Amino acid sequence: MNVKLSTAEQEIRDRFLGEGDLENAVSDLGLIKRLDLHGVELEGTRAVLLTAALKANRTLLSLNLRGAHVEKGVVTTLLGQCGALQCLDVRGWCFSHEEMIPFAAAVKEHPALRTLRIGAEKMDESAWRVLGEAVSEHPRLKSMILAIRCCHVAAILRGGTPLVNLTLELSDPCGEGCRRRVTEAVKSNEALRSLTLPEGFHKEDFPGIRVSDQRVLST
Repeated sequence: MNVKLSTAEQEIRDRFLGEGDLENAVSDLGLIKRLDLHGVELEGTRAVLLTAALKANRTLLSLNLRGAHVEKGVVTTLLGQCGALQCLDVRGWCFSHEEMIPFAAAVKEHPALRTLRIGAEKMDESAWRVLGEAVSEHPRLKSMILAIRCCHVAAILRGGTPLVNLTLELSDPCGEGCRRRVTEAVKSNEALRSLTLPEGFHKEDFPGIRVSDQRVLST
């Protein structure tokens, strides 16, 4: 569900979209708690201004970079800088194995992170495995939304995670065999209490977990 931005938050977003004075916008980031830059171009000077402005931020709780155009190293830097950050959305970013290594390390070392929303249809299995190792060792990460292909779900979930809430935004329809593998991978996460899945799965296969349905995402 989309949360309506405050007037100040919308003004900052508009300035990053090129509709105002960007330098004045970043000067307002020092005490902001929520920053929504989904789909925004954040390359070159914009990325430099953003990372510099947030370097001293101790209040940012939520950062939405879904579909933003920015080098992946920037978000790794931001994770290191924004110690209070609890929710990060980088869906639409296709991490390679090599790009995932520093990002996953930053996730693992971030003590406050509670919610991570991540994934892209073309992200390969090895990148998911790297992230899965980090998630399994994170002490406080409790909620994830994964935009992921059916065949990669086991790569991040198998072996167990501390997740309590999980949403799978599957980018491809699951056949019976794939649904079975996804079910087995999900059930290996003993802390899980809330699960959102596309239609076609059997709720009775997840005892003790509250299961909600969603439509399969179009590719």
